[in-house]
Formats: sequence, structure tokens, C-alpha cells
Amino acid sequence: MKSLKSLDSLLSVAQMPKGIAVGCMAIGKSRARNAAIFALEILGLSNKRIQKKLVSFKKSLAKEIKLSNINLIF
Repeated sequence: MKSLKSLDSLLSVAQMPKGIAVGCMAIGKSRARNAAIFALEILGLSNKRIQKKLVSFKKSLAKEIKLSNINLIF
């Protein structure tokens, strides 16, 4: 079988029929973190404890990003 060079993966996501939600993440260690955050966002919809911790995590993440931007600019 000829390799599709990941085109098959792209098409499997892009061609999902209406009503089939798809969350697509890149591969690798940092992308696994993104997938975990995405999963927690879904779970947080029905679990206030997860939602509260996720909000706190995202606030700390935003501060971390702002600090890294300051270090890049100056």
C-alpha cells in the first residue's frame, strides 16, 4: 500500500459528518499536554472541581506565557 504521508489522518478528521465532534492534537510530549487540557475542559463541563482547578491552571499558564514574552522582548 502506498503511503499517504498523513493525508489519510487529515481526511479522516476533515470529512467527519455532521454530529461527529473531533478533537485533533499534534503528536509529541507537549502536544500530549494539550490533549490532556482538552480532555479536562470536557470533563470540567460537568465537574466543578475539575473546572475550578483548570481555571487556576490556565491563569498560571497565562502568567508563565507573559513572563516568557517579556524575556524574549527585553
